[in-house]
Amino acid sequence: MVRTRQPNDRLVARPRQRRRRRAGTQRRGRSLMVMKKARSAVALGVGAALMLAACASGAAEDKADDQPAGGSTGPVVAGEATPDAFKGSKFAFSGHGGTSQEAQDAILKDFAEIVGANYAPDGPPELAKIQAQVESGQVSWDLVVLSDVVANDPELCGTLVEKIDTSKIDTSNLPEVAPLVECGVPMNANGWSLAYNTEAFAGADDMTWERFFDTENYPGKRAIYSAIPQLQLEIGLLGDGVAVDDLYPLDVDRALAKYDSIRDDLLFYTTGSESQQMMESDQIVACLCWSGRVYTIIDNGGQWALSDEAPPQLRIDYWGIPKGGKNVDLAHAAINYFLGKEQQELWQTETAYPSMNRETDVELSEAADAVNVLDERFNANRVDIDFWVENQATLTDRWTTWVSQ
Repeated sequence: MVRTRQPNDRLVARPRQRRRRRAGTQRRGRSLMVMKKARSAVALGVGAALMLAACASGAAEDKADDQPAGGSTGPVVAGEATPDAFKGSKFAFSGHGGTSQEAQDAILKDFAEIVGANYAPDGPPELAKIQAQVESGQVSWDLVVLSDVVANDPELCGTLVEKIDTSKIDTSNLPEVAPLVECGVPMNANGWSLAYNTEAFAGADDMTWERFFDTENYPGKRAIYSAIPQLQLEIGLLGDGVAVDDLYPLDVDRALAKYDSIRDDLLFYTTGSESQQMMESDQIVACLCWSGRVYTIIDNGGQWALSDEAPPQLRIDYWGIPKGGKNVDLAHAAINYFLGKEQQELWQTETAYPSMNRETDVELSEAADAVNVLDERFNANRVDIDFWVENQATLTDRWTTWVSQ
């Protein structure tokens, strides 16, 4: 079922719990253990299915269209995959790189080995590239990461990306904050957050959005993302004293004027890795950036923090299947595998991003907890996706012009 949201919905935060496994510690040693467990679950599921099949007789042949992805004969279960279901197929995934894609690759490669496919990672999944593939009829990517705007755009759903067949994916344990949409399955919830250098602001209270724009009392260079206005226009208004509940419709002139007030102290980054490099090399003292990039710095001993006095602006990234792809069933099966409990525990351990499975059981390390934007202390705000679906193109043009001035 597709869940709709009212504008300015606030997050319903789950209370923090102590977890058994520590996410963010011994980050590279856990993949094999997780995947062995996943394979065991697959083997048990397949064995049980074979036993049931041997005991059954006279059953009518199921229609192919009613079959869940991966050739399974029963209800799909997140995290499971059928051995050799796609033997010999090429499985091409396009992601955004960094630690996120490293974790995605670890999980999806294991999926490909189970189902007998040849895994081919690629990226980045730029919208123009997806459009070119679809329009030419030469779709080379089977699975991509979509922005929330693309996944929620009714003009692109069914034309640029396939509608999701929910009979082929177990979405029963998706978190409430990340709803399923017609053409996308939640992949990640990430917060556009205020990161700051704790040495540069030693002795000061936690940074607020207002203080991000106060370079007189809190001097130093700031960094923002050059590519898109989404999330950043909201932050400009928050920094100018606008209440969260009064953000929409956005006053774009006011937001840009607020950024103009510190233009001499602004640097622009074009990729997540560049923002991380700016923080690590002390080019900046504060940043509007992905929480996962800040986690990597903190985990490596860097003197950076996320402010819990500046509500992060939350966006959801989605799994998407390009329209007209050759392996639509394989893509559905891959998404279903990725949503498994063990796979999501690996995802959270490797990236410190939230799990998309409510059954995961991970104790956060100090570094991971420091960027856990879904924790109630951050009071994260979900952007009004309906506003952005309607206005993204126009505001992106205006943002690009402003950045280039």
